[in-house]
Amino acid sequence: GTDGNIISYDASGNPVAVATGNDGQVLTSAGAGAPPVFETPASAANTPAFLAYVNSNTQVIANNTTVKITNYNTEEFDTDNAFASSQFTVPSGKAGKYVFHAGVSCDAGTAVTNKQFNIQIKAGSTSIASNTILRPPYAQFGISAMADLSAGTTISMHMYQDSGGNVTLDGNRRAFFGGFRLI
Repeated sequence: GTDGNIISYDASGNPVAVATGNDGQVLTSAGAGAPPVFETPASAANTPAFLAYVNSNTQVIANNTTVKITNYNTEEFDTDNAFASSQFTVPSGKAGKYVFHAGVSCDAGTAVTNKQFNIQIKAGSTSIASNTILRPPYAQFGISAMADLSAGTTISMHMYQDSGGNVTLDGNRRAFFGGFRLI
């Protein structure tokens, strides 16, 4: 035999060698009557996956307005090149269950009674997760979401604030958006 081969049996009960696979491949069943085969798993690495940061204080959220976060200027990683400037698009053939995380940090200057900061993760125009902090002078908070998504669906992060004035997102990697497909 050859180092790495596995002995199996064919449909007639005769022994057969399963050819050695490559690094990272897994042994999968080919069904009754056929020997197993080594294959590269389609989703073994939780991909696609991405993580992007806002690194400079450039995105302003106007008072009483919901704004899509667009000023990501550091892309930590993007396994399938599916994140483009302000949103992630589920690639063709990669539909499935996804997990997303987002966070923001910003300062309204002074605490304002009955006012709020809110972040959302949206699939298209539909909110799939929302988190609100009330009476903020300074806000640093995050959100997570899980969703079953079709290919072509776009996912984005949005922020709302009604502090009475404009608010600028903190840079230095304090605002981020990321996600991955579950295996």
